[in-house]
Amino acid sequence: MNVFKPSTKSNFLKLQAALPTSTIRSLAVGLAEIQGKTKSAKLIKAKIGNYQCIAYHYSVRRETKDSDGKSTFKVIDTETQISPFFIEDATGKVDISNEELNFVWLPEKGSYQSGDLHYKQQVLMPGDEVLLIGNVRSQNGTLIMEKDTHNNVFNLSHASSISKWNTFKPLLNSLYVFGGLCCLLAIAIVLSDVSIENGVVFYNFNHLLG
Repeated sequence: MNVFKPSTKSNFLKLQAALPTSTIRSLAVGLAEIQGKTKSAKLIKAKIGNYQCIAYHYSVRRETKDSDGKSTFKVIDTETQISPFFIEDATGKVDISNEELNFVWLPEKGSYQSGDLHYKQQVLMPGDEVLLIGNVRSQNGTLIMEKDTHNNVFNLSHASSISKWNTFKPLLNSLYVFGGLCCLLAIAIVLSDVSIENGVVFYNFNHLLG
């Protein structure tokens, strides 16, 4: 079970910008976005560090360097554990399925390096304020959130991380557009006919326009 599989991340980020956040009491069967705090009746011990958490993803990467000193990393070991948990807001709580759950931007805690080995651990803690998008279904009268196969999304992230993403994404888009225009201008200048008259540089773009 690869709960950190990145393939659904883009779907999650697009949907969270469009979907309204539902209170848990008002949840209906189907695609939904909720926000609340994580709770679990049975915590698990983290892989790194002497503390209890709801979930962790642990990985070990080996670093190698080429003759130019450039580093490359190869994952040689991973481990993921998730305890049964639920999300609670001011109106109620809903159980979360562990199957095919994908975490986005969980914080690192307990990461370290020893020689050429890099140990990294990402954790989900009790009481974390999170945002989750998935499918709601009813099982014996109890609502459960699971993967939405139609939209290929079942992702959880810290609410603060999503808030930062929504703040800076428009700035990134503007930067991409500005960078693209600069590249086009640079290409046009390189391909233009250049002439110098009386110490003044002239660029002729007529041949580029056909």
